[in-house]
Amino acid sequence: MALIDLSKSLVELEGASPVHDGAYSPVMQATAKARSKPLSDLQAEDFRLLIAQHIGLSILVPMALDLLEDNPMIQASHYPGDLLCTVAGVMDPFWEANRDLKDRMIDIRYRVELLADSIRDFALPETRGFIWR
Repeated sequence: MALIDLSKSLVELEGASPVHDGAYSPVMQATAKARSKPLSDLQAEDFRLLIAQHIGLSILVPMALDLLEDNPMIQASHYPGDLLCTVAGVMDPFWEANRDLKDRMIDIRYRVELLADSIRDFALPETRGFIWR
């Protein structure tokens, strides 16, 4: 992957202009604001919002995976693990075109599954046999 200038925004890197018109929905306004931030200033919620809107995936997914490798259960805005769920929801064509990123996502999923198994089997042994939903 080519080095990306983290002082630039998605608007600068992708060449599209942001939308700030008050006639747009709150999600569109938040998306435009996040797209205008330097990449170095993006927070977990910005990644969650932009990735959910399928914006800048080739730039943002690797950065989001960096966050998830440090803390798979990071909470963007809604609940612990919401960024992970959003990234996991990226459509298959993206993952198939970016096998290295898919492998990183698989590794993160594996770590989360191991953690869940450990909680079930060791931290809460009385829940053995309980069906997790």
